[in-house]
Formats: sequence, structure tokens, C-alpha cells
Amino acid sequence: MSDGSWLLVEVARGTLSRVRPDGAVEVIAELGGGPNGAALGPDGAVYVCNNGGFRWHEGAHGLRPLGQADDYRGGRIERVDPASGEVRVLYDAGPNGPLKGPNDIVFDRSGGMWFTDLGKARAVVHHIRTEHRTVHEGRVRAEEIVRMYGRVVRERTSR
Repeated sequence: MSDGSWLLVEVARGTLSRVRPDGAVEVIAELGGGPNGAALGPDGAVYVCNNGGFRWHEGAHGLRPLGQADDYRGGRIERVDPASGEVRVLYDAGPNGPLKGPNDIVFDRSGGMWFTDLGKARAVVHHIRTEHRTVHEGRVRAEEIVRMYGRVVRERTSR
């Protein structure tokens, strides 16, 4: 952030937090579920992939997820106003059904949002073109993501 702080999600705690340069931690928003990835959007808001949450176990080797949370109600993409902490659910489904476990999120140069949904038994990449509010979904393997990303970069740099 411009003040030198960092924004991060805390999966087990269910929060979006800010770490100030002096190390102080401030909770920006209580998200619940399992916030799993975040990106600063072109509008200055923070967009969060929320996988819906895990059950957690504290053991000799630390805290670890044990599976789907008892109160799991699906995955979602959330928009957080970093100034007020207001949270709004933007998407909880794509063209082919509900989101299961959104994981990582990025924005391209034109403001389009890309996020992965590792789901429970499928891997999907979603692309949301902000100017048209359309969602594109496709089942892809990791090597296909690399080929697709390379194509996007070539298309963007050749214009």
C-alpha cells in the first residue's frame, strides 16, 4: 500500500488484515469462511477469493486444515472497501455452477479479473471482463494455464 503497509488474508482466522510498517496488525474485515487470496483491484478495492472455510486441527506440527468446514456454504469472490471494511459478495457461481473453493486472484492490465477455483474435484479458471460484466469459465490443467497466460501477455503487449 502507499503507506508501506501490506494487506493479507488469514485463512484460519477468516479475516483481511493490514500489517503496518511497524508490525502492528489491524483487521480490515471479518470475512468468515476461508479467505484464500486477495488482490488490489483497479478501483482501489480489495478482491478476495474465499474458499468457504476448513475444519482446523491443532497438533504437534501446528495448525492444519482437515477438510470442509461444518458451516461451509460455498466459495465466493468478495469485494472489500479497505477504508470502511465493507464486504460485498460479488460472485458465488459461474456459468457452470457454484464456486467451490476459489483460491488465487489477479487483475490484468485492462482491469479484467482472473481467479482459480480448485473446487472439490475440478480445477477451473474464471475470467471476468469488467467492462462487460461477463464471466468466462473453463476447465484447464496447469500447463494449459501457462499457455493461456502466455497468449494473454502476447496479445496485451502486441497492441
